[in-house]
Amino acid sequence: MYIITESDLILTEELNKDEYKPVFILITEGKTPIISSTIKKATKSPFTHCSISFDPYLRKIYTYMNLRFKEGKIIEGGFKEQTMFQLNNDYTEIYCIFVEKDKYEKLLKEIKDYKSHKTKYDFGRMVGKLFFDPKEKNKYNQVCSSFVYSILKSVGVQLTPNEINCASPKEVYEGMINNKTAYLVYKGGSLEFDAVKMKTIINDLYNKSSTKKFNTLSESISPEQVDRSNYEHFLLYNLFDIYTTDIELKNNKEFLYKMKWVKNHLCNLAMQMNFTLEPYELTLCASFEDLDEFYNHEAPKWVTGFTYGNKVYMKSPNIYKGELWYNIVLHEAIHVMIFNNVTDKGKYISLRDNEGMAVFFSTPLKAWLKELNHNGNNWFYYESAIDIQQDYLNGGMQLVLEKRIK
Repeated sequence: MYIITESDLILTEELNKDEYKPVFILITEGKTPIISSTIKKATKSPFTHCSISFDPYLRKIYTYMNLRFKEGKIIEGGFKEQTMFQLNNDYTEIYCIFVEKDKYEKLLKEIKDYKSHKTKYDFGRMVGKLFFDPKEKNKYNQVCSSFVYSILKSVGVQLTPNEINCASPKEVYEGMINNKTAYLVYKGGSLEFDAVKMKTIINDLYNKSSTKKFNTLSESISPEQVDRSNYEHFLLYNLFDIYTTDIELKNNKEFLYKMKWVKNHLCNLAMQMNFTLEPYELTLCASFEDLDEFYNHEAPKWVTGFTYGNKVYMKSPNIYKGELWYNIVLHEAIHVMIFNNVTDKGKYISLRDNEGMAVFFSTPLKAWLKELNHNGNNWFYYESAIDIQQDYLNGGMQLVLEKRIK
């Protein structure tokens, strides 16, 4: 995930392996027909499940699960110990936080405590969360996300700035992405998880001078809060509301010509999908430092751009050379179009399919795989793009949308 430079290879006095230990928070896009779909609709988030682990290899992860049937048998709900590979290859994001050794050891004792008591999946509390923030009545009666939140809180580690009685998967996720001291170390299908590589990533984090222990108050400001008063601002083709520190772009004939190509492709896609095409903000940064300001953490050098709701933040074409840059603009614009026509209207599309659609409709798949498949994490999206390609060839856009938008 992280590009390590020579200047990073300094072990800080604030963080070392003897004093601070990694804790792993897993946030998953579940697919159970009733509970997952209910959570998705209520929270307008694809994430429906949370787990916690204390092992970089993720040989053991801990969570709460509802009562379920397996091979004709009823399996009671409650506290469960699993492996990473029991997540059914669902899309998962893993965040690492570093806590003091004494808190880490208390967490391990807490896990033993849960193992030694009768536990219950509190379905009533989950339903209550749809309407208010129900308080905890019994430590051992939890749902997956409240368990992860409360076990950490019990040792003085609070995942969110504001205290929550019954945290949802969405709230746990937002607590992670909005904190500079929570590090995204994996995203993709659970079956593609590489335990050896994860160990290397954690060692790299220990060796980075910028890595810090988890701090609840160490929030990143959202991209929308970054000061752009020194950015040039102009509207292009009544679609791209552009902010940029690249002052030459406005008069760059090649840029203007190829952005018209992007617009034409978007218009064609919107017509095929029966989507509304709305103007959106596109911030183009003329330096890596500019992009870092908008990125939740230090932006890895391979990051070209990202979306935040219906806004896009990218490197300008002057620091990302090559024709593919305009395909990436189209890629991010498709995400915005999906957000405006699906997510923002209370409908649902999985993260895997959202990314797969943006990949397939923006970039030749061979070129995308060659240029953008960094560190293996994008393979999950490539597989989705292949599925979409097959559906598009067999049944056109209607089949693609019918199978993916709920």
